[in-house]
Amino acid sequence: MNNFFIRVAAYLHGVWIHRWSSLAIATLVAFSGWFYTKSLPNVYRAQVSIYVEYRNPSVKAATAPDDLQSIIMNAHSLERIAAASQHTASEKHSIDERTRQLQSSLSFRSDNVSNSASRDENIDISYYSVSPTEAFNIIDTISHLFVQPDQSFITIPSNMNVHILEYPQMPTLPYSPNRPLLLSSSLLLAILAGLLWGIIRYRFSPFISDYRQLRKRIKRPVLGVVSLHLNQETFKKSWQDRLLFSFVSIGVILLMLFTIVKN
Repeated sequence: MNNFFIRVAAYLHGVWIHRWSSLAIATLVAFSGWFYTKSLPNVYRAQVSIYVEYRNPSVKAATAPDDLQSIIMNAHSLERIAAASQHTASEKHSIDERTRQLQSSLSFRSDNVSNSASRDENIDISYYSVSPTEAFNIIDTISHLFVQPDQSFITIPSNMNVHILEYPQMPTLPYSPNRPLLLSSSLLLAILAGLLWGIIRYRFSPFISDYRQLRKRIKRPVLGVVSLHLNQETFKKSWQDRLLFSFVSIGVILLMLFTIVKN
């Protein structure tokens, strides 16, 4: 156990000896993570919550599927939703392109109602997009299918009642990415990278600071130790270097913490 602490102390001392290169590596990793996080586009989510009530769960509709997700994800329904949600000229895409976006970005989450003897369920329908307006338009179009079923272009089975629990809202904040988490991970990774770099440098070019390390390295008895006496000027430069390193390190950490809090 004593040898373990001696080895750890030696590695930490090696990191300190190569502190400036370790700090450079840590800073490079930290700002690389910062630039990567900043380059990620904001993704917005719009959502509608609905309640599906089945009048007679044992009887299925003869001509239409009784699963709401199957009804909406039908190719014909997606094409109509894609066409109806294009409210402005700036949003216009080909119907096929918008339909493919719907297939990949629409999300359904259902929960069975625990106090119901039937298979009634609550369903959250979400759409993810880099444009908050597009996300809202898609979900708003879907919600209107159930508010005005007589004017809807989808067929809801006769044994199914659909009620809107929560209408969609225009998203104002991005749903993803989680920038504080990514920046915190970048800061932690930067610290680990700096430590690892110092340890690797020490392993390939070890700095002997203890007679026990010297004895282990040369495998010979050590008869004596000669100490180096630092004069006042050398001692002053050493402390100036340590203070400069401390200020730079604290500055980099505070800058990263500021970006984490700001985001």
